[in-house]
Amino acid sequence: MFTNDTLLKTRPQYGNFQCSHCGRRWKSTKAWDNHGQNCKQCDTLVYPTNLSKNFVYICDDCHMMWHSCHSDLGLSCENCNSSVLIHPRDPDDWEDQKFINMHKSQYKDVLNAMNPNGTHNESLCQKCRDLGRPCREIENHGLKKSLNRPFSDDDSEDDMIFATVSIVFCIIMFLSHRKISLHESKH
Repeated sequence: MFTNDTLLKTRPQYGNFQCSHCGRRWKSTKAWDNHGQNCKQCDTLVYPTNLSKNFVYICDDCHMMWHSCHSDLGLSCENCNSSVLIHPRDPDDWEDQKFINMHKSQYKDVLNAMNPNGTHNESLCQKCRDLGRPCREIENHGLKKSLNRPFSDDDSEDDMIFATVSIVFCIIMFLSHRKISLHESKH
């Protein structure tokens, strides 16, 4: 069985960085366990601390969607400065996942126009360099690109592990949801 720790290692997390050389601090929603990011100021490789799961926040007013760590109180939208606090949605929760996917589909023009999380500098990201492609392509509980094509000799072992974990996780989520639905319908 896969644990939360296993699943968190297959996708980006929210992490804090502090350069020991120049003192610069930053946060990233593309932080990876055992992979660092180079400091923009002095180019020192810095590893993340306080890694936590990325949650999804969706503003009801401007429909902006972004990732951040969990906040019990919710976060305010920096795009439209709405006074309403937005509560996190868990990408592993079946109902939240359906809502997130529906929102992505319905507001794809708005979401493609802006990135509230900022740009991810791939040249400074150790995970991007190790993969040989942007680490942002890894999402949806594993690997976005590989589910619709066979693996080739060019694919890394990590790619195959990510895809396998992704498929197994989706099957587990599907079966557990069906089991709950069947159980509820019997009562």
